[in-house]
Amino acid sequence: AMAWLGTATCTKKTTPTTAAGFTATCTPKGVGNDWWVETGVTSSQTIAKVQAKVNGGALVDLPKDTWGTYAKSLNAPNGSQVVFVATSTSGATVC
Repeated sequence: AMAWLGTATCTKKTTPTTAAGFTATCTPKGVGNDWWVETGVTSSQTIAKVQAKVNGGALVDLPKDTWGTYAKSLNAPNGSQVVFVATSTSGATVC
């Protein structure tokens, strides 16, 4: 799933480590800052980590912030493709 504004829905990957039934919805936040990536995540299981990659780059961990979203200072200029990946505590990965 990719998005910068609006809602991106994450779907389950088919891998041996993916637990059945893990779904997550990422809700990217458009903040008007080329150096900030942020998303909310709702899921069917407890989230262990959320990562993002910008324009096909490497995945970067987004720490959970005090207001409940996952965010980090990353360069993502307007028009960038941002992909979010959520991992549950059981090891399942979606997005």
